[in-house]
Amino acid sequence: MAELEVRLRERILSSFRVAGKRYLLPDSKTLERQRAILGEQSYKPDSSQITVFQRDVVPASSVFGTPLFDSIRILGDGVDYTFQHDPLVDFTRTKKITETVLNDGNSVIEVAGVQPIDIRIQGVLWNPSGGFPDEELSELIRIFEEDTTLDVVSRLFNYHQVTSIYIKSLDTPALEGFEDTQPFVISARSIKPASLVILENNL
Repeated sequence: MAELEVRLRERILSSFRVAGKRYLLPDSKTLERQRAILGEQSYKPDSSQITVFQRDVVPASSVFGTPLFDSIRILGDGVDYTFQHDPLVDFTRTKKITETVLNDGNSVIEVAGVQPIDIRIQGVLWNPSGGFPDEELSELIRIFEEDTTLDVVSRLFNYHQVTSIYIKSLDTPALEGFEDTQPFVISARSIKPASLVILENNL
Protein backbone atom coordinates (compact mmCIF):
# COMPACT_ATOMS: atom_id res chain seq x y z
CA MET A 1 0.00 0.00 0.00
CA ALA A 2 2.85 2.41 0.85
CA GLU A 3 4.43 1.79 -2.56
CA LEU A 4 1.15 2.65 -4.32
CA GLU A 5 0.84 5.85 -2.27
CA VAL A 6 4.36 6.94 -3.25
CA ARG A 7 3.65 6.28 -6.92
CA LEU A 8 0.39 8.22 -6.75
CA ARG A 9 2.06 11.09 -4.88
CA GLU A 10 4.57 11.47 -7.73
CA ARG A 11 1.74 11.70 -10.25
CA ILE A 12 -0.20 14.34 -8.31
CA LEU A 13 2.95 16.42 -7.81
CA SER A 14 3.74 16.22 -11.53
CA SER A 15 0.16 17.03 -12.55
CA PHE A 16 -0.50 20.13 -10.43
CA ARG A 17 2.91 21.18 -9.05
CA VAL A 18 1.58 21.01 -5.50
CA ALA A 19 3.86 20.70 -2.52
CA GLY A 20 4.04 17.50 -0.56
CA LYS A 21 4.23 17.13 3.19
CA ARG A 22 6.92 19.31 4.75
CA TYR A 23 8.49 18.99 8.17
CA LEU A 24 9.20 22.18 10.10
CA LEU A 25 12.52 21.00 11.49
CA PRO A 26 15.85 22.86 11.25
CA ASP A 27 18.30 21.92 8.52
CA SER A 28 22.01 21.20 9.08
CA LYS A 29 23.10 24.83 8.62
CA THR A 30 20.55 26.02 11.16
CA LEU A 31 21.78 23.40 13.64
CA GLU A 32 25.39 24.54 13.14
CA ARG A 33 24.45 28.14 13.89
CA GLN A 34 22.59 27.05 17.00
CA ARG A 35 25.55 25.01 18.24
CA ALA A 36 27.84 28.01 17.67
CA ILE A 37 25.60 30.13 19.85
CA LEU A 38 24.57 27.59 22.47
CA GLY A 39 27.66 25.42 22.47
CA GLU A 40 27.23 21.69 22.14
CA GLN A 41 23.62 21.82 23.26
CA SER A 42 21.61 20.39 20.39
CA TYR A 43 18.21 21.52 19.21
CA LYS A 44 15.45 19.54 20.89
CA PRO A 45 11.90 20.39 19.78
CA ASP A 46 9.26 20.36 22.49
CA SER A 47 7.00 17.47 21.51
CA SER A 48 4.28 18.70 23.86
CA GLN A 49 3.76 21.71 21.58
CA ILE A 50 3.07 19.57 18.49
CA THR A 51 -0.61 19.04 17.68
CA VAL A 52 -1.39 15.47 16.67
CA PHE A 53 -4.56 13.77 15.48
CA GLN A 54 -5.87 10.87 17.49
CA ARG A 55 -5.89 7.69 15.46
CA ASP A 56 -9.52 6.94 16.29
CA VAL A 57 -10.79 10.21 14.77
CA VAL A 58 -8.80 10.06 11.53
CA PRO A 59 -10.61 7.74 9.09
CA ALA A 60 -7.93 7.92 6.36
CA SER A 61 -4.83 9.73 5.22
CA SER A 62 -4.00 11.33 1.90
CA VAL A 63 -1.00 10.31 -0.21
CA PHE A 64 0.84 13.22 1.41
CA GLY A 65 0.26 11.82 4.88
CA THR A 66 -2.26 14.46 5.92
CA PRO A 67 -5.54 13.32 7.53
CA LEU A 68 -8.70 13.05 5.43
CA PHE A 69 -12.02 13.73 7.09
CA ASP A 70 -14.18 13.98 3.98
CA SER A 71 -14.96 12.60 0.55
CA ILE A 72 -16.74 14.17 -2.42
CA ARG A 73 -19.69 12.26 -3.83
CA ILE A 74 -21.98 13.50 -6.60
CA LEU A 75 -25.44 12.13 -7.31
CA GLY A 76 -27.85 12.56 -10.21
CA ASP A 77 -30.08 10.66 -12.61
CA GLY A 78 -28.09 7.46 -13.06
CA VAL A 79 -25.01 9.07 -11.48
CA ASP A 80 -23.35 7.97 -8.25
CA TYR A 81 -19.67 8.92 -8.32
CA THR A 82 -17.09 9.41 -5.59
CA PHE A 83 -13.85 11.19 -6.46
CA GLN A 84 -10.74 9.16 -5.74
CA HIS A 85 -7.11 10.05 -4.98
CA ASP A 86 -7.65 13.23 -2.93
CA PRO A 87 -8.83 15.88 -5.45
CA LEU A 88 -8.02 19.53 -4.75
CA VAL A 89 -11.06 21.84 -4.59
CA ASP A 90 -11.08 25.64 -4.90
CA PHE A 91 -14.11 27.83 -4.16
CA THR A 92 -14.35 31.36 -5.58
CA ARG A 93 -17.03 33.79 -4.40
CA THR A 94 -17.78 36.99 -6.34
CA LYS A 95 -20.31 39.82 -6.19
CA LYS A 96 -22.20 41.39 -9.07
CA ILE A 97 -20.96 44.98 -8.86
CA THR A 98 -21.54 47.96 -11.14
CA GLU A 99 -18.95 50.72 -10.73
CA THR A 100 -19.54 54.20 -12.14
CA VAL A 101 -16.57 56.58 -12.16
CA LEU A 102 -17.47 60.22 -11.50
CA ASN A 103 -15.74 63.30 -12.90
CA ASP A 104 -14.05 64.09 -9.59
CA GLY A 105 -12.35 60.69 -9.55
CA ASN A 106 -14.65 59.07 -7.04
CA SER A 107 -16.76 56.04 -7.84
CA VAL A 108 -20.33 55.00 -7.19
CA ILE A 109 -20.65 51.31 -6.37
CA GLU A 110 -23.88 49.39 -6.90
CA VAL A 111 -23.97 45.88 -5.48
CA ALA A 112 -26.60 43.72 -7.16
CA GLY A 113 -26.04 40.61 -5.08
CA VAL A 114 -23.76 37.64 -4.67
CA GLN A 115 -22.93 35.48 -7.67
CA PRO A 116 -23.06 31.67 -7.62
CA ILE A 117 -19.87 30.07 -6.32
CA ASP A 118 -17.32 28.99 -8.93
CA ILE A 119 -15.81 25.61 -8.10
CA ARG A 120 -12.62 24.05 -9.45
CA ILE A 121 -11.88 20.37 -8.84
CA GLN A 122 -8.40 19.09 -9.72
CA GLY A 123 -7.55 15.42 -9.57
CA VAL A 124 -6.01 12.45 -11.32
CA LEU A 125 -7.35 9.26 -12.81
CA TRP A 126 -4.84 6.49 -12.16
CA ASN A 127 -4.61 2.86 -13.12
CA PRO A 128 -2.23 1.24 -10.58
CA SER A 129 -2.12 -1.93 -12.70
CA GLY A 130 -0.59 -0.06 -15.61
CA GLY A 131 -2.10 1.09 -18.87
CA PHE A 132 -4.19 4.14 -19.58
CA PRO A 133 -7.19 4.65 -17.21
CA ASP A 134 -9.71 4.50 -20.06
CA GLU A 135 -12.63 3.20 -17.99
CA GLU A 136 -12.16 5.91 -15.36
CA LEU A 137 -11.97 8.62 -18.04
CA SER A 138 -15.09 7.31 -19.80
CA GLU A 139 -17.00 7.47 -16.51
CA LEU A 140 -15.89 11.05 -15.89
CA ILE A 141 -16.86 12.10 -19.43
CA ARG A 142 -20.27 10.48 -18.99
CA ILE A 143 -20.84 12.53 -15.84
CA PHE A 144 -19.77 15.72 -17.64
CA GLU A 145 -22.25 15.06 -20.45
CA GLU A 146 -25.20 14.79 -18.06
CA ASP A 147 -27.72 17.52 -18.92
CA THR A 148 -28.84 18.05 -15.36
CA THR A 149 -27.73 19.44 -12.04
CA LEU A 150 -25.86 17.18 -9.65
CA ASP A 151 -26.25 16.86 -5.90
CA VAL A 152 -23.07 16.96 -3.83
CA VAL A 153 -22.52 15.02 -0.62
CA SER A 154 -19.47 16.50 1.10
CA ARG A 155 -18.66 18.17 4.39
CA LEU A 156 -16.37 20.62 2.58
CA PHE A 157 -19.16 21.69 0.24
CA ASN A 158 -21.52 22.00 3.20
CA TYR A 159 -19.15 24.54 4.76
CA HIS A 160 -19.75 26.69 1.67
CA GLN A 161 -23.51 25.95 1.68
CA VAL A 162 -23.28 24.18 -1.67
CA THR A 163 -25.59 21.20 -2.14
CA SER A 164 -26.03 21.20 -5.94
CA ILE A 165 -23.74 22.04 -8.86
CA TYR A 166 -23.68 22.00 -12.62
CA ILE A 167 -20.51 21.23 -14.56
CA LYS A 168 -19.34 23.89 -17.01
CA SER A 169 -16.17 22.31 -18.40
CA LEU A 170 -13.88 19.30 -18.15
CA ASP A 171 -10.18 19.63 -18.99
CA THR A 172 -7.93 16.59 -19.40
CA PRO A 173 -4.37 17.92 -19.83
CA ALA A 174 -1.54 15.67 -20.94
CA LEU A 175 1.01 14.41 -18.42
CA GLU A 176 4.40 13.52 -19.81
CA GLY A 177 6.07 10.41 -18.46
CA PHE A 178 3.05 8.74 -16.83
CA GLU A 179 1.06 6.63 -19.27
CA ASP A 180 -1.14 5.24 -16.51
CA THR A 181 -2.31 8.66 -15.26
CA GLN A 182 -4.77 11.20 -16.62
CA PRO A 183 -5.09 14.56 -14.81
CA PHE A 184 -8.44 16.34 -14.93
CA VAL A 185 -9.79 19.75 -14.02
CA ILE A 186 -13.54 20.25 -13.57
CA SER A 187 -15.04 23.73 -13.57
CA ALA A 188 -18.45 23.85 -11.94
CA ARG A 189 -20.83 26.35 -10.39
CA SER A 190 -23.19 26.16 -7.45
CA ILE A 191 -26.92 26.33 -8.04
CA LYS A 192 -29.90 26.56 -5.74
CA PRO A 193 -33.33 25.06 -6.48
CA ALA A 194 -35.71 27.55 -8.06
CA SER A 195 -39.06 28.10 -6.40
CA LEU A 196 -42.30 28.98 -8.17
CA VAL A 197 -44.99 30.94 -6.36
CA ILE A 198 -48.51 30.86 -7.84
CA LEU A 199 -50.71 33.75 -6.73
CA GLU A 200 -54.46 33.30 -6.59
CA ASN A 201 -56.26 35.04 -9.43
CA ASN A 202 -59.35 36.85 -8.12
CA LEU A 203 -60.56 37.95 -11.54
